[in-house]
Amino acid sequence: MRAVHPLIQAVVASGVPRDTFLRAARLDANCDQASDQRLPQTRLFQLFELATELTGDPAFGLHSVERLTSEAVNPLGALLLHAATLRDALQSLQEFRSLFGNESTFRIQEHDTKVYVRCNSLVDASPLARRYLCEVSLGGLYRLLRRFGVTSIDCVAFEYPAPDYAADYARVFEGRARFEQAFAGLCFDAAQLATPSPHVDSELHESLSAYARRRVQRMTLGQSWAERVHDALVWQRPPRDMSMKFVARKLGVSTRTLRRQLVSEQKAYADLVSAAQGAIAKSCLSDEQRSIMDTAHELGFSDNTAFHRAFKRWTGQTPGEFRRSRAIAQ
Repeated sequence: MRAVHPLIQAVVASGVPRDTFLRAARLDANCDQASDQRLPQTRLFQLFELATELTGDPAFGLHSVERLTSEAVNPLGALLLHAATLRDALQSLQEFRSLFGNESTFRIQEHDTKVYVRCNSLVDASPLARRYLCEVSLGGLYRLLRRFGVTSIDCVAFEYPAPDYAADYARVFEGRARFEQAFAGLCFDAAQLATPSPHVDSELHESLSAYARRRVQRMTLGQSWAERVHDALVWQRPPRDMSMKFVARKLGVSTRTLRRQLVSEQKAYADLVSAAQGAIAKSCLSDEQRSIMDTAHELGFSDNTAFHRAFKRWTGQTPGEFRRSRAIAQ
């Protein structure tokens, strides 16, 4: 529901009465008070499409970013702005991603002297919903970088052809938008990660971080231990530690307690690790710019042969078969 609140705000700002949108969306009048309620991803996609349809604005995603007020994302927006550096802000964004939606819509990677923020491929979304999510995600991230004073932004890339309203992209992204690219995302100099925030307030940032952790903890109470383990494994930054000891510490319990909880759920830790490795590998291979060898190295394999065998065990396909099946689906 946290993702729905700024959506409602943007719809109203575009001239559509709030009640009209809520009725069409079959949302309760008091839905703003249920910020931690979880919605199926397909339901969110439907709301994005409905908003675009009701507003009659094909550039609704970009205009939503421009209309977004600080109140729409507070205190999470403030948490990012008051971090000490841009690196700290992006790490907070990764740590508290669950407060922004059911699944992260992007991933952040450092490669040599560059940082790549890549939008995740949402194969279940319609082209309209995917475009909306790219516009909002990359528009919001671009605004964050600019508020930190970052100027060395190479480009903002989109996989689809330039739409009729390409002039809006040129304005929002200050001429840096590029279309029909190999990936959707943005790229900037890694040196910019050390950029200090002009709004830094360490005491406020610490307070907001504690608040965010309490929110995450409250939201995860309904999760099974297997789901918590899966999240802890999948959302690690490389180099990854798949040991139960590390994951238990990440979840704030002892290894013995975690093992007991998984036994009570009839889940084997080794099976959870295999499922997580498969998910990570598929996410990496979805990036056409990344070679199979790069993916193998990121998961700790020294040669392609061992990785191919493991990937086949995890997913039932070879890496090549997986990439071919994605190409056909697209």
